[in-house]
Amino acid sequence: MHAILALITEAIPLWAYLLATLFASVLAGGGVGSLVALWMNRKKPAADIHESRARAARDFAEADEIRIRASFSLEEETIHRTQQMMRAQRLIFELQEKNRILSDEVKELRRERRQIGGAR
Repeated sequence: MHAILALITEAIPLWAYLLATLFASVLAGGGVGSLVALWMNRKKPAADIHESRARAARDFAEADEIRIRASFSLEEETIHRTQQMMRAQRLIFELQEKNRILSDEVKELRRERRQIGGAR
């Protein structure tokens, strides 16, 4: 990642990089949307402007609430899947241990059978 940034900063002058960063932050921060809303509301009565701003604020709050719920749901799902994986790994370990014990028992029984067969 640092190599890519180094290549970008070497290929693009600093002023162009800063200008692009500023432009991206205005777009990402909703600056353009605010300017468009101001332009469209320039001739509306104050009550209509406040109402449209209140609706926008409500919509943003609802979107944030949905994002937070989704985040919690994702976190809970991640925890659940991690617990399932840990249970499965523990079961695999237990089964491998049982398999090792049974394999040792089979070897011991074969050894005893050979000794009994050889003693006859």
